Amino acid sequence: MYLCIKPESARILVIIGILYAEKKGDYKSAIIFYKKAHKIQEKNGDDTSNTFTELGIAYQNLHEYDLALNYHFRALSIRKLAQTIDRKLIAGSLIGIANAYWGEQNLNEALEYTTQALTLNESVGSGNELNLATNLIILASIHHSRGDDNLALEVAKQALALLESCVPRDSPVLASFLNNLGTIQFSLGLF
Repeated sequence: MYLCIKPESARILVIIGILYAEKKGDYKSAIIFYKKAHKIQEKNGDDTSNTFTELGIAYQNLHEYDLALNYHFRALSIRKLAQTIDRKLIAGSLIGIANAYWGEQNLNEALEYTTQALTLNESVGSGNELNLATNLIILASIHHSRGDDNLALEVAKQALALLESCVPRDSPVLASFLNNLGTIQFSLGLF
């Protein structure tokens, strides 16, 4: 159906890719659409950082961490060179890099990039609570993966306080986080 749209729109191709990734879990098809979008963006001189981020996420979900890192680093580079620096977008790229390192069990690198993202997210101020909470959740999970459950619990409690202030009580994000918090508490014998 999208083939009827002329000229092809990079924005629509990215949206189709996101739908394939998020609704169907079909990351290979998503990558095809992201790459088509990238070609158009490159030809038009448009910002490709969001497309690179989506490619990084898709490759990460396929456990192709080297490719994921490549695209996340490319997105980060573009975002750092932008005329208007957006700390939230840079933090998002750092989290993408951290998640790819975490996926390949390179926990030291994952911790380093998550901490860099946390510093940026904290500097943004109000209106960034969900990003900050998400950052803390990832940081707590990395500490848990490293076997430092006491620190993981401390960070998770900070995340919970923020998360409860910015998502509804019946949010799937909150439910998933509470499940992860329970895992940390179980590891510490707090049940």
